[in-house]
Amino acid sequence: MNRLSTGQLVALGGVGILSAAALWRFLSRSPRHMQKSAVISKLVIYPIKSCKGIEVTTAECTALGLVSGELRDRQYMVAEADTGKFVSARTHPTLVLVTTSIDDEAKSLCISAPGKEELRLPLGAPPSGVVIDGSVWDSQVFGLDCGKEASDWFSSYLNSPVKLLYFDMDSFIRPLEKLDGSAFTRHRRPVESNAKTMYSDGYPYLLCNDRSVDQINQDVGKDLATWENFRPNILVTSTQGPYVEDEWREIEISGVQLFGEKPCGRCSFPNVNPQTGERNPKAEPYNTLYKTRLLKQYSKSSPMFGMNLVLDGEPGFISVGDSVMC
Repeated sequence: MNRLSTGQLVALGGVGILSAAALWRFLSRSPRHMQKSAVISKLVIYPIKSCKGIEVTTAECTALGLVSGELRDRQYMVAEADTGKFVSARTHPTLVLVTTSIDDEAKSLCISAPGKEELRLPLGAPPSGVVIDGSVWDSQVFGLDCGKEASDWFSSYLNSPVKLLYFDMDSFIRPLEKLDGSAFTRHRRPVESNAKTMYSDGYPYLLCNDRSVDQINQDVGKDLATWENFRPNILVTSTQGPYVEDEWREIEISGVQLFGEKPCGRCSFPNVNPQTGERNPKAEPYNTLYKTRLLKQYSKSSPMFGMNLVLDGEPGFISVGDSVMC
């Protein structure tokens, strides 16, 4: 694991061609009539990757994801202490039981978990300034080490040596994954945007449709999963039934423009019960997803559920109850 200076990281970031992307958006906006396709039922921010989300009623859509006050989506990440590789509930399912909150008066991030005393960290960049070279899947990421107290707390809880990393937006840039040559290329914009993300799996937004969650439960044969199994930032109730979100590209919510980059390929994470932190013994709902949602035009190995989005214009605010226009 390499340690780099904060200054070195700025030079490593890629910068999108904003003017070209803006021109493409202007020229490509079709005159077609947008119609109400859904209503937002929940907005959720996950401050720490793989940990429990926080529901909010209003949030700002930014290039890096949802923001509400001091809460930013996936700005923190648990990582292996020796390699910097991300740690998730796929391998450590009890991470879903870790909750976070903000103490505005004390300017602290409060972290709790069953059997653990509350951990409090000062908001903002950790004072150590120690930069960790890590990874999320095949993407290289960087983070500031949140210190020994945080490392000891999570290492004890997970019974594994880990660190807690903080994404410093002033120092780090993580462009979106490249899809050139993949099955998704036909859905990509012809011009690269300045879209980027922090510690999400690959995109700053995930939209899910609760009609699709209902359909999965119907296919499984019982009410096994909830929206929490799929960890969306934007949960909607469609007016058109399940899986219509597969084809949503241009999306507008209260004047905020979003773009559907690609459907979300799924792994075993949804098998983790978000209330107990236990894996489903029959590997559900993943097995049913594999049978019913293996859309081979997108992937031959990963079932699809939900839509990955990026901001496609200026930042703006959206709220629960807002209409989703497509």
